[in-house]
Amino acid sequence: GLDAISSLAPGGLGSKFLVGGTNTVYAWLIQWLADNLGYDVGNIIGLPYDWRLSPDVMEARDGFLTLTRRRIEAAVKSNGQPGIMVAHSMGNTIFRYFLEWLRQEMREEAYAKYVKQAERRAKARKQSQPTAPIDDGSIRGWMTSGPLAGFDEWWKVYFSGATENSPEEDNIETKHKQFRELAELEGDENYYEWLDEHIWTYVGLSAPVLGAVNPLRSVISGENMGLPITDEAAREMEVTFGCTHTVNPISSKMAFCDQWEPEKWDEEAKPDDSNPRKDLFCLDDLMNEIENSRPHEDPWADYPVLKNLLKDRSDWNSAVPMMSIIQEECESKEKSPCRNRTTTMLSPRDAQNGNIFNVFNRIWKEKDEPLLTKRAQLSQSWWETNVPNILNKTWDRPHIKHIIMAYGVDLPTEVGYVYKKVNRKKNDSDDAPIEKEENHK
Repeated sequence: GLDAISSLAPGGLGSKFLVGGTNTVYAWLIQWLADNLGYDVGNIIGLPYDWRLSPDVMEARDGFLTLTRRRIEAAVKSNGQPGIMVAHSMGNTIFRYFLEWLRQEMREEAYAKYVKQAERRAKARKQSQPTAPIDDGSIRGWMTSGPLAGFDEWWKVYFSGATENSPEEDNIETKHKQFRELAELEGDENYYEWLDEHIWTYVGLSAPVLGAVNPLRSVISGENMGLPITDEAAREMEVTFGCTHTVNPISSKMAFCDQWEPEKWDEEAKPDDSNPRKDLFCLDDLMNEIENSRPHEDPWADYPVLKNLLKDRSDWNSAVPMMSIIQEECESKEKSPCRNRTTTMLSPRDAQNGNIFNVFNRIWKEKDEPLLTKRAQLSQSWWETNVPNILNKTWDRPHIKHIIMAYGVDLPTEVGYVYKKVNRKKNDSDDAPIEKEENHK
């Protein structure tokens, strides 16, 4: 209920042990809504989730996504009007995943309906085969002309089985492909209607729409999140948390239609101009509109930030690399920095395709290869499910009437890290802990 979202640990650890020295999360918002807008426990529902787990695991273990859908539907039915969805931080990516899951779920529901109807039709035909042909001109061939010509034969083939020239196996495969196409259309229509009926406004607080680099640091070198434990102890837990991928960095360049979009993120990406993004709108289009808006003056004069994003295409690694690894091969008595020095730079796309975990694993050679466990989580929860992978593209605007995104300002934000590995000829340092040299803000 509301207690689960009011504070980080109600009745548990004191606030002095928690991040930022505060235990409050939604308590202030709940109180404000009650004091100023008349909300109460009857029309506010909390949707807490186990932040350690990836969304697919939460659904498999707890039915979290299904329960979220049912609770929203029940609240709207009880109050008679669509609601306002408020999400904070990683909760925004959980909400984004929920929307993708819901769309796919409604497609599956439509598909199951078509299959069930087909099975009923086939069973009915087998149980009621006519003993003699019916010679009634007013009924026979009633759809053999006009725009629905051939419907009788289509229906017969579609629901009854193979024709003389079509093996039964091929016919079943064709039917199911057609079912999928119809179910996608109907499922999408139901999805848009559901959003229109149930969610009036979406408020995103501190939404990591391009991900965040800090969770990657937590699994590579550890982050105690303000708790009274060491970073090393925290890392042992964090490498098991599937949730960290939920906010993996996403390259802003993925929002441009002229950028290739690989089909499989566990393989080396290759350019493919024939497979453009299928978004509602591409940043290329917006850039072109601004470029053409003022033919005789600088069109970017009033939009310096947009120019940086759209025209210059600044990304995570435009100013500094998202992550750098410095490797030094030192003589036994040579002090760092050593002459034999190489640098590996990693970008958001290395997080998207899992290459970052391969690189760190190869360089540090840790026992039991914990970072390959993280890559396996990425594959199982994001690449190998029927829910579209939200980690390989920027957000599309949800089909919700009103959207408000709110952020803090003038707060330093970590955008990159530098790690260093020093190898000495006479010392075996393969199992040395990962050393973090500095971070960039």
